[in-house]
Amino acid sequence: MRAQIGRRLGRIVVLPFATIGVIAAVLEWEIEHVGSIVLAVVLAGIAVAVGVIVARRVRAQIEELEAYYESLLHTAEDESANVDVSTSFSLGRNSASASLVGALNCSGRSGPIFGSSL
Repeated sequence: MRAQIGRRLGRIVVLPFATIGVIAAVLEWEIEHVGSIVLAVVLAGIAVAVGVIVARRVRAQIEELEAYYESLLHTAEDESANVDVSTSFSLGRNSASASLVGALNCSGRSGPIFGSSL
């Protein structure tokens, strides 16, 4: 899963830069080789439309990643709460066991189970 998230993060960063580069190259070519104002305006309009589409797509991908990491955070919080509850339960049980053993040792009985009499 980590590699998949890494690839998604890479696409989020690379896609807008690649789009900007392609749009800049097309507009540069048009200005240097064709020189038509009308064609430049049409290409600029197309470039803006493509930029908007790419921006919306990147925004949607960022929101998906946000939801993924938020679910991981909630899972971690739930697991941490479960560990805290189980730790406090086992500590409580161990202290009860220790007090029971202490009471048995103080009862005056001796032997291999209750105390040492050797």
